[in-house]
Amino acid sequence: AWSGVSPAFERCMIGRFHIRSLRARLIGAALLGLSISMALLGAAIETAHSASVNAARVERQIAQLYGLIAEAEESSLGLTLPIEVADPQLNQLESGRFAGVVDKRGKVVWASASTALLNENWIAAARESMPVFGVPKSWSVDDRVGALIGQKVAIRWQTPMLEADYTFVVFEVAEEAMAEAAAFRQQ
Repeated sequence: AWSGVSPAFERCMIGRFHIRSLRARLIGAALLGLSISMALLGAAIETAHSASVNAARVERQIAQLYGLIAEAEESSLGLTLPIEVADPQLNQLESGRFAGVVDKRGKVVWASASTALLNENWIAAARESMPVFGVPKSWSVDDRVGALIGQKVAIRWQTPMLEADYTFVVFEVAEEAMAEAAAFRQQ
């Protein structure tokens, strides 16, 4: 019995529905292509945003490093920094941002008030893999508050009064640092 529909046409189905016109097939293909393109565009935008957030964090941490170096002073006791520094988040206990200065032997010369909640893992991480003098380097460590990520820079302090090597470190809780990228993903 002849149904009036060619076998090739009967194969053009989406689910239980027959696509009867060329226009419907073209629109379906265009919608499929558009959907795939939008998904790829969304993934590319998310990747770019995450990279931008990470680059901004690194730049902010490098600025904090140089701010700490600017606040450092030499004394008869060696290198000193004020108890409270210019960055208010380093002075707050639960801010999630931390800083410190370690000498060549690994002894803590100065630590921000916010480090009071940490164990000693950050000190060991600051001593490991000493960066090239004057070149900031990324680093990370696990601590009781979670994973920490930050920047460190080695400085050779040379003046008539003081000649010593120091490592300045700034770091923050990784989860909080990545929260902005995660918030963008949820939008």
